[in-house]
Amino acid sequence: MIDSEEDFDWERCTWEGVRRTQLQAYLKLTVRERLEAVELMGQMARALQAMRDKRVAKAEVEAGADPVNPASSQGAG
Repeated sequence: MIDSEEDFDWERCTWEGVRRTQLQAYLKLTVRERLEAVELMGQMARALQAMRDKRVAKAEVEAGADPVNPASSQGAG
């Protein structure tokens, strides 16, 4: 815990400071840890994309669009 404000590194509270701190943490990782992090980020991206696709499909169905053939929605034509 920080005893006083003088002990706190306020440089970490800027965009540049946060970026520098992240880079320092990244540089401490082993190659294996870096690859695992990339894999986890890929999994997260796929999960977020699936959530987005599900939300978009639901909105299209609620709007009356054909989820199989979006060009044949009620508004087209």
